[in-house]
Amino acid sequence: MNIDLKNIKKAYFIGIGGIGMSALARYFKAQGVTVEGYDRTETNLTQQLNKEGIKVYHEVNTNHLTTDTDIFIYTPAVKPEENEELAYLIEQQAPLYKRAEVLGAIAKEYKCIAVAGTHGKTSTATIITHILNHCGVGASAFLGGISKNYGTNYIQGDSEWLIVEADEYDRSFLQLNPYISVITSIDPDHLDIYGTEEKVQQAYKQFLEKTNPEGAILYYENNPNLRKLITSIKKIPRVSYGVEDAADYTADNITYRNGKFTFDILKHGEDHRSNFKLNAFGWHNLINAMAGITLAEILGLDMNLVQEAALSYQGVERRFDVYIHPECTIIDDYAHHPEEIKKTLDSVKRMYPNRKIMAVFQPHLYSRTQYFYKGFAEALSLAHKVVLLPIYPAREQPIEGITSDLIFNEIKSVPKQLISYEDAPSYIYLKSKTYPVVVIMGAGDIDKVAQKVIQRYKNLPA
Repeated sequence: MNIDLKNIKKAYFIGIGGIGMSALARYFKAQGVTVEGYDRTETNLTQQLNKEGIKVYHEVNTNHLTTDTDIFIYTPAVKPEENEELAYLIEQQAPLYKRAEVLGAIAKEYKCIAVAGTHGKTSTATIITHILNHCGVGASAFLGGISKNYGTNYIQGDSEWLIVEADEYDRSFLQLNPYISVITSIDPDHLDIYGTEEKVQQAYKQFLEKTNPEGAILYYENNPNLRKLITSIKKIPRVSYGVEDAADYTADNITYRNGKFTFDILKHGEDHRSNFKLNAFGWHNLINAMAGITLAEILGLDMNLVQEAALSYQGVERRFDVYIHPECTIIDDYAHHPEEIKKTLDSVKRMYPNRKIMAVFQPHLYSRTQYFYKGFAEALSLAHKVVLLPIYPAREQPIEGITSDLIFNEIKSVPKQLISYEDAPSYIYLKSKTYPVVVIMGAGDIDKVAQKVIQRYKNLPA
């Protein structure tokens, strides 16, 4: 599908408030295009887009769809039977494209570094972007979260390199033709789209096989599904990264103190670099950083500058955000899959081995809860107490019998509580006296709960 990117003067987005859609909207705005769009709810992000000169509507109205618009872009999370604007554009045979199709067309103009994986891709893509740009590469980037270093999810570079978060939802990543693929994990997810775990793995195989043979595939060594799949990929160079394992590049002799990792880097099991430092909370961020360090080695970047980047990296909003008060530590994280929850809680337990931990979780999507409620219960039980909120529906309609009670009833080994969204901040604050490390997780609007709890502590004397 050919999209004439050079002659677009006006673009309209349906679902513009999504993190991927907003990055694309910012790209077009940076090219001098007039950008407008619709989103169902007003958020901090849609407010920011308005401030940047991108008009966002919050009511569906086909009058917004003017004839001088050159391209209409939508997210597959929006369905035509639920959105009059999208249905109208289909009926009118307007120049209408999925976000992934447009992103794929843009990426063809660059040497694309595509970061994929069931989890970890946003943080990995963001630290790669920071490392490369601190080293003077001048890469552009479409990120799945707001980089704290840059304050945005789209970065306009001035080189041939582009970093893209490659989303597996709706098989979107198959629109990309990466020069380098970075893959963090493969675990079953989006089964409402794929149906079976085998089809998820087939899609990832298709994605990896699109990598340029002159480039490389970088992959996390310690993911069994990924390690198995990689062996079936032929004719493309493969490089593994990891932490304390048998990867091509691995972090070893690790110490963690005051939010900073110090470690050695081994190359093929041999000493390569000593006393490397990373300023980041969470064991998973050390793994993500190793992806960036490995890529920097492959590209031949100055490792002194890479070290500077690792120390100045600030992370991604809602990816293991840590607020520390003398009485309580609150961690706000986007984890919404059982494996992500396991990784987050494992990192927290490593950081605070002698403190009681309370996990607060808002399930995201009825379908995901239906498929993974047992996995959620198992992962959450790593904490000393579990608090569950109602399911955040996002794009879905309710499914009969699918509620947070499914997860609640599977939790057997730790104290647990079901709580309403409205009552959650007060309850969490009260129980944090007993459980002084609070991990608040989910991909919905639970971040607002986290902020209310943090505000209670900010109002206390330090």
